[in-house]
Amino acid sequence: MTMFTFADLYETMSQEDRISLALSAETTTQYLYQLATGRRKPGADVMHRLKRADNRITDSMLRPDLYA
Repeated sequence: MTMFTFADLYETMSQEDRISLALSAETTTQYLYQLATGRRKPGADVMHRLKRADNRITDSMLRPDLYA
């Protein structure tokens, strides 16, 4: 079974959706890009805000190294 990643979700989002998610999660679109490309890993606080902002986002999408 192939896991749906945050990068997969990010690729399906329009620029407007990315802006909306960033605003709702109190972060930036640049940070979302860094998460999607694996340049950064979110901490617990950011993970919580992202999951609250979009119910499609899961712990394993954001941190597969911890929640495989």
